[in-house]
Amino acid sequence: MAGAVPPAPDAIQSLDVKAATPSADLGAGPRVVKLLGEAWRHAKPIGALAAGTGVLASAAIPQAGRGVVLGASAELVEQFAALLAEHRVWARFEPASRPVG
Repeated sequence: MAGAVPPAPDAIQSLDVKAATPSADLGAGPRVVKLLGEAWRHAKPIGALAAGTGVLASAAIPQAGRGVVLGASAELVEQFAALLAEHRVWARFEPASRPVG
């Protein structure tokens, strides 16, 4: 994700609930927020340039989360490509503590 993306010009709220008003002052369309939420739940890598970090917050994705890459384009691409090679970020779902026994 490169930055906040507004709803598509052809999005009609009365026909598509996901075409609702953009999130707060971020200008992100609800479809983008939903897509990011799905990517997070499916353990997919997520990358954001500086302009896109606000959209992560609106999707309740922690910027310091495992598999979330932030930064300038050159460094972001390198780190993101490494995550994509793994396909999923399974470490995102490791339990906070493991039972002893």
